[in-house]
Amino acid sequence: MSPEPPVRGDAEEGTDAESPSDEMASDGGSRAVPAHGIRFEVVRADPADPAGELVYRGFAHGGSGPSGSRASIGCEVRVRADGVVASLDQADLSPELRAEIVKALAALVRATTRGPLGEGRLPPRKIVRWRPLG
Repeated sequence: MSPEPPVRGDAEEGTDAESPSDEMASDGGSRAVPAHGIRFEVVRADPADPAGELVYRGFAHGGSGPSGSRASIGCEVRVRADGVVASLDQADLSPELRAEIVKALAALVRATTRGPLGEGRLPPRKIVRWRPLG
């Protein structure tokens, strides 16, 4: 049986063409995760809260967890008028790796939401993208 191809999203999800399909590994479910790097998958919680910020919640998939399994770390991103703030749930990560993941996640969401928000439209409901680390 051949390995499952990487999951491609629709235009709303905005998946990358640069996903390394030849370096994919199964995470045990119906989706594939990159053998190297991080796969971000976040969903917009509500159109906007009263304070005027958008909140995305989801997971960063990648790396190795206990027993060589793939790790999934919960994450949250808040898009405000003055910038984007990303955070990760508690995970056993080095401070350098945590900072690198947070920076990549914030940059991804900022780039994905900047255009629609600047034009007065709602940004994508779901963002799924792979990013290399390092």
